[in-house]
Amino acid sequence: MTHLLEMRDLTLDFETEDGVAKVLDRVSFDIAEGEVFGLVGETGCGKTVTALAILRLLPRTALIRGGAIRFAGENLLAKSDGEMARLRGSRMTMVFQDPATSLNPTFPIGDQVARVLTVHEGLDRDEALARAAELFGRVGLPDAGGLLRRYPHELSGGMQQRVMIAMALACRPKLLIADEPTTAVDVTLQAQILDLLLTLKAEFGLSVLLITHNFGIVAETCDRVGSCMRAPWRRSGGRRTSSGSPSIPTHKASCGPSPGRAPADVPYSRSPGWSRASSSRPRDAASIPDASSR
Repeated sequence: MTHLLEMRDLTLDFETEDGVAKVLDRVSFDIAEGEVFGLVGETGCGKTVTALAILRLLPRTALIRGGAIRFAGENLLAKSDGEMARLRGSRMTMVFQDPATSLNPTFPIGDQVARVLTVHEGLDRDEALARAAELFGRVGLPDAGGLLRRYPHELSGGMQQRVMIAMALACRPKLLIADEPTTAVDVTLQAQILDLLLTLKAEFGLSVLLITHNFGIVAETCDRVGSCMRAPWRRSGGRRTSSGSPSIPTHKASCGPSPGRAPADVPYSRSPGWSRASSSRPRDAASIPDASSR
């Protein structure tokens, strides 16, 4: 199996007015080419920070204390800001949780997608807008040509998220990071967005890092999964087993196990609806608990 992304023992702190806050502690996982890898955990456990570390989009207060991140064999932590800027948007991209805050409200959405193509592929404005309209059609947006002149506030949440997906795929990247891509849309659109991501993953040959706190989404979409929780849970593996070898020893060192949680030595697979002994899908994916409610 060829690994597109490898993270080994990433340790990251934040400097605060009250001192140093330990956020990530020896995070390790890998993502194979063409794989959907799920990173699950409760709110505030470090999932998004892990993704931002891959893209080197961390705030100035972040301090990487150790570890390595390799993408297609290249050490991302050793690259300059200019080299990372050329990688972001072309070979690796990210769809953020809330498209309403990710899109610029002062520019038409067509110009925002076209900007990615002019910067990374050198297209002129007319060529870039034509490609943007094509991408809008690929992600299922109606009246793709007319949408080029629309502003973000004129679109629904589901349409905004499809625009973000179109922007992310504009340069045919190898890695797509999807950070809770269904959070900002209603339940009826969640399945459509996930189906779209899987369809485009196959069409574009993507590897996907899917960040979520919903085990039902993991059961339906992911090939393997890793846990990222405040309590020091250290298991990753198949979406229905925990026999995989990579571990994700990720936790907030300032937070101990929450009251009522299972002790740290209880395997990740002990969650209701998951079985180490069985490789079949849970009878009811809806019965898999949301990590934030446990």
